[in-house]
Amino acid sequence: MGRTSSISKHPKRKEIDKALVLPGASIRGIARTYRVSEDALSRYVKGGNIEQKVKQAQQAQDIVEADDLLKEIQEIQEHQKTIFKEARDRVIETEEGRIKKPDNKLALEALRDQSKIIELKGKVLGSFVKDTTKTPGASPGAAIVTPLPPEAARKIGDIIAGNI
Repeated sequence: MGRTSSISKHPKRKEIDKALVLPGASIRGIARTYRVSEDALSRYVKGGNIEQKVKQAQQAQDIVEADDLLKEIQEIQEHQKTIFKEARDRVIETEEGRIKKPDNKLALEALRDQSKIIELKGKVLGSFVKDTTKTPGASPGAAIVTPLPPEAARKIGDIIAGNI
């Protein structure tokens, strides 16, 4: 049966964890600051606790950054849709009165930009990643689909659906 380390039970364990992941952190300095043994702290770090927490924190940060970026992309996309609609529904004043005269050039530009936004969304969502492996029979630089972690996929789905 595994033994719980003195660091795991320490009342300031969260502070110790934060200190351990700071750039330039030293076991000796942290042990001195929190009055724990260097050996116990070394065992705690080598036990994988910190590496797993750093990895989890990085994944969470990546999700937050993707959320923020997706929100910005969606705002741009909404503006783009408005521009397209206004270009298609343009009305001008003539001597005969008001007539509908779409600005097809602007509408086409808006559609081109819309396709770029969709491509950008795909990249942000992690849908397309360059295949850097040498898979026999695969064309160089072929795109492969990579799955998102379930939590990220749900969050991104909520954003796209407008639930957030």
